[in-house]
Amino acid sequence: DPRLTYHCATATAMPFDDEHFGLITLGSGLHWLEADAFLREARRLLAPGGQLVIYDHGFTGQMACWPEYQVWHREQFLARFPAPPRSVSTLPTSTAATFGFAQTFQTGFEHHWPMSAASHADYLLTQSNVLLSLHNRTTTPEDIRGWIQASTRDLFRLPQEAFRFAGRVTVLRTAPPPRPCDWGGGVTTHG
Repeated sequence: DPRLTYHCATATAMPFDDEHFGLITLGSGLHWLEADAFLREARRLLAPGGQLVIYDHGFTGQMACWPEYQVWHREQFLARFPAPPRSVSTLPTSTAATFGFAQTFQTGFEHHWPMSAASHADYLLTQSNVLLSLHNRTTTPEDIRGWIQASTRDLFRLPQEAFRFAGRVTVLRTAPPPRPCDWGGGVTTHG
């Protein structure tokens, strides 16, 4: 769209003037950032009364009907592909307040998503811990896909199984702009 302009910058040093935005959103990214530096930058960029919306959504490592899957995910998948180091994924209200934000809304949500054995293996290939392994060239996508499908074969009792995903939405607001004093319409004089 010719009306849009794209900028590539880090989340802690963006090329915009102070109080440039009324709304900033961060989706599934807080755990990859240094939260204090990001909050400082977001506060600098937001106009008084501006909002910061942080939302996260992800795979819980749980199959809806079969608890055995969670054991496989924890003891086999994560043992083979440990999660890379991450920062916080949930922002404490006290931390947000330190940077001039007040929490106005927070909610959690969850849903189930059906996957076949093949789509489940393909999905796990997109996770950061697997991508790190592929980046380090310790294995191939085909090897990982084959291992996932072989080691979970008995856990797929139906053509598709439901998997649990969960997330959280937090809305923070900067201090509102100052309001003019309302003296009730009268005139005050000093003598």
